[in-house]
Amino acid sequence: GNRTPILILSALSDVDERIRGLKSGGDDYLTKPFAFGELLARLDALARRAQGNNTETTLDVGDLRVDLLSRKVVRGDRVITLQPGIPDAPCRPGGDAHHAAGERLGLPLRSPNKRR
Repeated sequence: GNRTPILILSALSDVDERIRGLKSGGDDYLTKPFAFGELLARLDALARRAQGNNTETTLDVGDLRVDLLSRKVVRGDRVITLQPGIPDAPCRPGGDAHHAAGERLGLPLRSPNKRR
């Protein structure tokens, strides 16, 4: 069936009117006057709910799992502690930051000076 979310914008602010609107199929009910920012936030929330659980929040590669919401990393049974990035740190493939990150994750790395 149709899963289009419904936001009711109304000048009728009585509790009974809001209940009637929600029971008749509305997913949210906002009364006038309202702040435009609140309207946008409610629309965003309705859009997220309409997507369901299609949003991936974890990355899994082998025994490595990265939770994108909590920013936790686990490799096998070992929790890997992440540290905040250092502003202006070189993070290029083969660079020190890249090499250190790979070592923390237990990834096999080749020396940046050696060719394949």
